[in-house]
Amino acid sequence: MNIEEIRKILRTNEGKLMFAGLVILVTLSVIAIFAPYIIPYDPSKTTPDILQPPSLKHLFGTDNLGRDLLSRIIYGSRISISTALLGALVSLPLGVLLGEISGYLGGKIDKALSMIMDSIYAFPSLILAISVATILGAGILNTALAVSTVFVPTYFRVTRGHVLSIKSKEFVEAARLMGASKVSILLKDIFPNTIASIFAIFSVNTAWGILIEAGLSFLGLGIPPPHPSWGTDIRIGRLYYLSGYWWIITFPGLAILLASLGFTFFGQGIQRILSPERR
Repeated sequence: MNIEEIRKILRTNEGKLMFAGLVILVTLSVIAIFAPYIIPYDPSKTTPDILQPPSLKHLFGTDNLGRDLLSRIIYGSRISISTALLGALVSLPLGVLLGEISGYLGGKIDKALSMIMDSIYAFPSLILAISVATILGAGILNTALAVSTVFVPTYFRVTRGHVLSIKSKEFVEAARLMGASKVSILLKDIFPNTIASIFAIFSVNTAWGILIEAGLSFLGLGIPPPHPSWGTDIRIGRLYYLSGYWWIITFPGLAILLASLGFTFFGQGIQRILSPERR
């Protein structure tokens, strides 16, 4: 893959979406990193300015406790995005390792691991995350662990499927005939050909992790107060939405949508650029 080929991909519709996703992710990353320095108010400080609509003083308005909503969304990006990223990162090595072993060795090991992962995968993602979060309790680390539980079967299924299709290729057979060990074949011949899909799934899982974290916080099982979280703000906003206070639920919802789209677009573009077929 040379620079000219990448430029051609970026000119396609999918390439443009990937670039848009990258711009969104870079912007959100900068906001999250420098959140303490750019927030106009303390996101947890209550004031008498309760339920104020968007204005020059409070661009996104205030909530029922007078807290500035823009500050909460900016600071909440650190918690919501980092929790989703941590959940995806924790599940990645475990799911990929089990998928590689299961797909390459086959036999009883493959059947046993596939049965376990299919059993976990059968649960709806949010229901499974709720179950784990209920057992572990609220908290940033516990929420990340609940999110990671959902993603292990996804990494496993994708990795296993690619290994099954790759291990019968001629270059793998050649390595085997030359006396390469199973570990060497997995690490040097099979794993590099699954990286593109792993990158794509990681990005999409992070997008889904943001939604799961928001759902857990919405139910009171995720990030505990007074930490700002997009899901927590939506839970508060739903109580006042029908009374005309639309901004409390609207702006956190847009933040969740924007972050999810950024990770999804970027993951799809990466998969296209790094796909073995294109190379």
